[in-house]
Amino acid sequence: MSETNSPTTWQDTYAISTSIFRKDTLAVALGKIANGGFQWVEVCGSDTHLDPRYQPDVAEARDLFRALNLRAHALHTPFTTLKLGHPDPKLIPEWLRVIGASLEIGVEIGAALAVVHVNGDPAGLTDAMYAESRQVSIEYIEALRVRARELGIKLAIENMTRRPHLRQRFGMSLQELCSTFPGSDLGFCLDVGHTATCRIDPAAEIAAAGNRLVTIHVDSNDGEDDLHWLPPRGIMDWSRNKKLLVAGGYRGRYVIELKGHDDPDGIFAQAVAFAREDVNV
Repeated sequence: MSETNSPTTWQDTYAISTSIFRKDTLAVALGKIANGGFQWVEVCGSDTHLDPRYQPDVAEARDLFRALNLRAHALHTPFTTLKLGHPDPKLIPEWLRVIGASLEIGVEIGAALAVVHVNGDPAGLTDAMYAESRQVSIEYIEALRVRARELGIKLAIENMTRRPHLRQRFGMSLQELCSTFPGSDLGFCLDVGHTATCRIDPAAEIAAAGNRLVTIHVDSNDGEDDLHWLPPRGIMDWSRNKKLLVAGGYRGRYVIELKGHDDPDGIFAQAVAFAREDVNV
């Protein structure tokens, strides 16, 4: 199911997203991650973490990975303030400029995967926009996958979270995304916390993605908001989800993707313990 070899240690099994240290510089975040024992990292593209709109020093980031003996599992491309998926085709060139530059950064730091959202900033979307939003998102992703092939980095399209004001949001299920975007050159990222907010059975998502499922986001919530808590807090049953993934043939890496809230260092310490203990269960 995944191109990653079957992990054998907790460091191989789990990666951590820099999202937990959103307020820190990338240098500080990577230092903390290395000190915690993680070896694989997903960089969450933001103003402090390699968003190309903020002219990051990519060579410095690449050197930091090497100096700290860290490896880039993936680069999560930016999605804030871009109005991704809003039904205005005139926005597509800007999406491709920013996300295309992000793919180049991913290649530079050695990431094999680029996690991508089909839409973002959902506060401006409505149910009435669904068909147009879907169409503009398809045009955007199809153009982006061409650029990804040129660069040699694999796109991993992520399932979207539910929002209370949106009953219809393109990409809330991998079942919809897989049928919309056929082709082995494009992979998928299953965020198990998002399935909880969408009331979607993860077993169906895993089956739909099959061997195109290339990475997993591990997080939980209260079933309403996309809170990115660490399990077992919240309603997401990670033990069940992990068993479903293994039974479905997934042998790849799990990315712990959390919000630091008001205690990023404390939450990170819990994440380290979670990864260590889970592998030893």
